[in-house]
Amino acid sequence: MTPDPNGPVLGVNNNNGSVTFTVLADMARTVDHISGGRLILGIGSGWFERDYTEYGYDFGTKGSRLDALGEALPRIKNRFAKLNPAPVREIPILIGGGGEKKTLRLVAQYAQACNLFGGPDVARKLDVLREHCAAVGRDYDEIEKTVMFPLDLGEQGEKTDALLGQLQDLAQHGLHLLRGDGLVEQRRRASAEHRDRGLRRTRRLRRQHRRADRAQGVRRLA
Repeated sequence: MTPDPNGPVLGVNNNNGSVTFTVLADMARTVDHISGGRLILGIGSGWFERDYTEYGYDFGTKGSRLDALGEALPRIKNRFAKLNPAPVREIPILIGGGGEKKTLRLVAQYAQACNLFGGPDVARKLDVLREHCAAVGRDYDEIEKTVMFPLDLGEQGEKTDALLGQLQDLAQHGLHLLRGDGLVEQRRRASAEHRDRGLRRTRRLRRQHRRADRAQGVRRLA
């Protein structure tokens, strides 16, 4: 799976709507055309209940949502094959989740990529995926493995070396793409602190200038 790195990712929570999956395939085809063949269809069993209640879907159970995902994937692929006009190219499917019995089996059966949660069990998850691939006759290496991982540099960057070590470990397991959580918030805090320091410095300089002006008998308007 080698889409343009600037390509959009369509993330979808699976649900039990009877026509949703085929409509989703049509929507994905449309976005694929709009984006010039850069779409990656991201899908999972769903975990956030509000996503369901806001649209009037039954949240169900973890098991029922996984079963629905298993029903959805072949229907989506079959719909892709029937669409006219067809997608620009075969739309890659990325499945999010690391369930060892069902989710990773679905990855082996239907997906071009998977997205796991970073943690000490990543290596085991990949071994399980490899076993599922062998069971269904799928080439494990053709599946792109990605991971969600907390990027915590520390308030002063003191955790950078430890983070780099963790990233190197992930790379050794074949995980070369990650979505980092936390770095944006750290940058926001750093930016706010930098802005606050700048404001404090500006105010201090103004006070110094005013004192110097008063000493020279100068009165400023601002």
